[in-house]
Amino acid sequence: MAQEPKGILSQVLRQVSDLPGAHQVIDGLNTLKDRVDEMQKRLRGLELIEKRVATLERRLDELTKGQKKPAARRTAAKPKTAGAKRASSAVTRSSSKTRNP
Repeated sequence: MAQEPKGILSQVLRQVSDLPGAHQVIDGLNTLKDRVDEMQKRLRGLELIEKRVATLERRLDELTKGQKKPAARRTAAKPKTAGAKRASSAVTRSSSKTRNP
């Protein structure tokens, strides 16, 4: 006659627990369960924060609807050309030669 599934499962668990290293595996699985539970709690907290951010974004959109967009910013200065760099370095070299320390 066939055994019940619960009977087979308990027999397998007993045999597995007798194997070398089985306690480490069981401890690891228990730790994994605890970590998954903790992660689920944190994810629930993130869902609440996401809802709050979405609400704040909607409110911000409503407040900024009638306002004009700011003008594009210009760059501060254009980079010097190679000729201008040479001329400025030549002036620096000539003025350093005329000095006597």
